[in-house]
Amino acid sequence: MIGSYSYSPGFWPTAIAAGLLALLGLYIWSRRDITGARPLAFAALFGVLWITGLILEGAAEETSTKIFWFEFQGLWQLPLGTAIFLFVVQYSGLGYWLTKSRMTWLIIPSFLVAAIILTNNLHHLMWQSFQVNETVIAPRGPAYWLALAFALILAVIGLVILGRLFIRSPRHRWPVALMVVGQVANRIFVVMDSQKLNLPGSIDPIVFMFGFAFVMYTIALFRFHILDPVPLARATVLDQMHEGMLVIDPSGHLVDMNRSARAILGQMGIKQNPRHVDKILGINLDLLKQRNKNGNPRSEIILGEGPNKRHYNLSLALLSDRGGEAVGQLLLLHDVTEEKKSQIQLIEQQKAVTMLEERDRLARELHDGIAQVLGYISLQAQTASKLLNEGKGEKADSILGRLVEVAKDAHADIRESILNLRSNPHEEWSFIPELRRYLRNFEANYGIHTDLNLTETDENRSIEPVIGLQLFRIIQEALTNSRKHGNAQNIKLSLETNDGRIFIEVGDDGCGFDLNKLEPEPGSHLGLAFMHERLDAINGSMVIESTPGGGTVIRLEAPSNA
Repeated sequence: MIGSYSYSPGFWPTAIAAGLLALLGLYIWSRRDITGARPLAFAALFGVLWITGLILEGAAEETSTKIFWFEFQGLWQLPLGTAIFLFVVQYSGLGYWLTKSRMTWLIIPSFLVAAIILTNNLHHLMWQSFQVNETVIAPRGPAYWLALAFALILAVIGLVILGRLFIRSPRHRWPVALMVVGQVANRIFVVMDSQKLNLPGSIDPIVFMFGFAFVMYTIALFRFHILDPVPLARATVLDQMHEGMLVIDPSGHLVDMNRSARAILGQMGIKQNPRHVDKILGINLDLLKQRNKNGNPRSEIILGEGPNKRHYNLSLALLSDRGGEAVGQLLLLHDVTEEKKSQIQLIEQQKAVTMLEERDRLARELHDGIAQVLGYISLQAQTASKLLNEGKGEKADSILGRLVEVAKDAHADIRESILNLRSNPHEEWSFIPELRRYLRNFEANYGIHTDLNLTETDENRSIEPVIGLQLFRIIQEALTNSRKHGNAQNIKLSLETNDGRIFIEVGDDGCGFDLNKLEPEPGSHLGLAFMHERLDAINGSMVIESTPGGGTVIRLEAPSNA
């Protein structure tokens, strides 16, 4: 506004405060991409405008000019408080709360106050009248007290947010403490200014307020790096993570989460109140901690129901400060739903392939074994009948005796086929228990003693059904060979797992055979082709040791997981 102005020595402290605040605002604006920087830069701008109005009010000579600059200062007071509040919310990691609608409701009061100030001469709701001496004295109207109340409410909420951050985040405690001191002191100075109370030496409380705020925020910016780009980079990475990340304090309460975790909880319809992680996710955090200490930090949970059901791997990491003191935990949720579906689909496909293979094997056994035996019995029975008709009873008895032995062998083969068919996999199929059951039945059926040796660790070790089934069928074939071709009376099995591999040894006390007399083509003798095919399917290997009269030992090696 054009008017007459005069110089006074008190101009310089206020002008210096405005200049320093302007420089601080420019520095903050240069880092405006960092969370919280934009509202803080606007707060500095509003502060500079407020101080400028204070300077020009003091320098103005005409009454109307002083009143103009007095009203000009009032335009920036509530926007300043609102900008500080927005900075506090964003700096504390609660920026997701500031939706467009909430931002609108927070900003609207500043525009209403500006409109009331600009039209105050019509209604006197902000200031009832003006008295001008060296400064302007104006009795406050109801709109002023409402605006002040709104600003104080924002200040109190901001202090609560900063207090929460101070308690839950040790790395933020010093900068938060500085900002809290600045916030409280500034509100005191504002109240002093509203009551026209000066500090000792007739220092205007507004000038001291901005000087004090400059010192507090300068220390926070340059000593504690509250607008450092490194935290921004970390925050960006965390928000772009596909895994959900939850930060938990030592008492088990949720402190913060990234965008993915917020989306996961939102999609599942999970409420964040109460904020204890055990209740939010339905997990036992203490059990996870114990598993983490035992070297097994991963677990699995299912969230949601019906079409929204998802599988997640949980990974827990302990958070410690520089002194090694535990300050909380970091919980990661990795969505493995699609992997689970793929695994189930693969298992179903492998089951179908296994079933077809078993049908093919059974068809070959029926054709090569029982069908040929029945044909042989039919032919020999006809020959015996002819001999009896011709009165050659002795020759007929010899043929019938052979038929009895052949029928016994056929019966044994059929019983073994039935035993093998009963060992087909099902939902709860487990390699070791199923092997023990088969050995018991084998011993009961054929009177051949079997002995299985394995450690307690291997007894409880899990072997994937896809691998276990193939090994199971190979062991069945090895035992069949020991019974049919080796005439064994004792069979010993040993099993050991090491570094993701499973080692199996099957040894008998049968008649054995000469390995040098085996034909070059693998599997052309004693059903070895059948065993080699199954081992090739699981990337396994087999070694055979045998000597005539010295029994046979078969050593198998395969991965324990597909």
